Amino acid sequence: MAYDSEQIYSYFRFISDRTELGILITNTGYTGVTLRPGMVNRLADLENIIAVKNSPPMPHTLETLSLVGDRILVSHLDERNFFPLMAEHGCQFYMSSASPYLLQKPGFTPIKDYTALFLAHRIEEATALARSLDPARQVFDKWLRDPWSTRRVMPIAYLKAWCDLMGGMVGDPVRPPLLQITGAERAELQEGLAKIGLLESAALK
Repeated sequence: MAYDSEQIYSYFRFISDRTELGILITNTGYTGVTLRPGMVNRLADLENIIAVKNSPPMPHTLETLSLVGDRILVSHLDERNFFPLMAEHGCQFYMSSASPYLLQKPGFTPIKDYTALFLAHRIEEATALARSLDPARQVFDKWLRDPWSTRRVMPIAYLKAWCDLMGGMVGDPVRPPLLQITGAERAELQEGLAKIGLLESAALK
């Protein structure tokens, strides 16, 4: 469904005119509308628009960055793109993804560490550490990206099970119409997390 660009702009302008708080735009098709780079460029002129979390593919993000990067912050939701965006395009932040607390644990903080290495100008070390996360990213994709893209299944049950297995932010079972994780799926997820070193064998549940 197409939406009139003036309606979209007026919506953001309405909110911007009524608050002094900084506004971060979440640009995702989940809302029913994906903002084009030109619209983000126009919105970036509103005084308190300070950042955009961009979910469309990287070409869209790079075009958006080229248009607005001198005025607002730009982030892409996929952690694997954070390092190249930071290293090659000057991006300054990464937000609104489960990756930092699913792919890290106390004593093992590769995302934090490769960021610190990059900021310390230790580029080769930062690059190697960022690449070392590829196996973990594959597990992340299997449980948190592929269910939505292939089956239109919101992966909240898998997200909660992952957190539970790691002893992190544990929540109640998902509510209908979302489906619970099965015993077989939980066992497979647990095995995957153990293989990439996020679970110690003694901590398996």
